[in-house]
Amino acid sequence: MTFEEQVRVNRALNSLNQAASELQKEKSSSTSRNPRVIASLVDIESLVDNARQILVSLSPDDTATSKLSNRDLRKRLLDLADQARDLQSRISTANTTALSAQRDEMRQATEEERSRIWNRHTDADSERRNLRHQEFSQLRPEAILLRDEALKRLPPQPHELLVALDHGTLAGPKPVGEVAEYLERLAKLLIVP
Repeated sequence: MTFEEQVRVNRALNSLNQAASELQKEKSSSTSRNPRVIASLVDIESLVDNARQILVSLSPDDTATSKLSNRDLRKRLLDLADQARDLQSRISTANTTALSAQRDEMRQATEEERSRIWNRHTDADSERRNLRHQEFSQLRPEAILLRDEALKRLPPQPHELLVALDHGTLAGPKPVGEVAEYLERLAKLLIVP
């Protein structure tokens, strides 16, 4: 399996895991107490689990990632860290710009206008979050593959939970930046002749 195929399989697994998580939330929500809806969700959940098992079976141990030299693995890790850092920079700039615009509008608005401004900016913020999550979802599978390969080659490392990388959740002040720093740290630990 080529590296690109491996990344595609990982992206598909990531999507399936997110779908399974959403299904769990929907099943447990108070709005889906209808037995037919719950039965349908259970059927869909079963299909997601089957698809996940098929994708996992496609991931052999002898992968393109495992065939990379330490030098190539380091280069890929550093390149991906740069991409993540660039994404974090764009996220931070967009957040700062939006917050500044909202603050400026709120200062000059009446109480009634403030509510409309708040709602508009909240909707825009939600849209921005969805877009940055989609962008990060493109980097995450490769980051996981490269991290896992680097950890196989390095002496045991303390476990470092990165919510963005391990769970796909962009929480905290600079979650994508944390991923970039972690990938760069792993790359620098690899022994390159």
